[in-house]
Amino acid sequence: MRELIERINAGTGYSRAAGIEILHSATGEVDLRMPMRAEAQQFNGHFHGGAIAGLADHAGGAASTTAMPAGRVAVTVGMTLNFLAPAGGTHLVARARVVQAGKTIVVSHIDLYAVEGGVET
Repeated sequence: MRELIERINAGTGYSRAAGIEILHSATGEVDLRMPMRAEAQQFNGHFHGGAIAGLADHAGGAASTTAMPAGRVAVTVGMTLNFLAPAGGTHLVARARVVQAGKTIVVSHIDLYAVEGGVET
């Protein structure tokens, strides 16, 4: 499973440009980390909503791919994102879990945390 997620992560310009790292992968589960970079910030120094959404999308797609038949790769067909607080810190962590895997559609839930000094918010 790890090899599949590593190929997905290494194969996209987005994940390389954003510095995304794999923390955990198993069937139906993927945890990713994205460092704070100037290019990912909005005007007040927090992570930009687009950067957060991109990480959520990448994590959800990776987790969904692990629940699909071999040789298939998930693509996003819809996404809802709720921002509960500004995301500052040194990095973001995305924890994606598959909720339901059908024949053609996989539903994932992704929790995102801003991390500063080892504390997740």
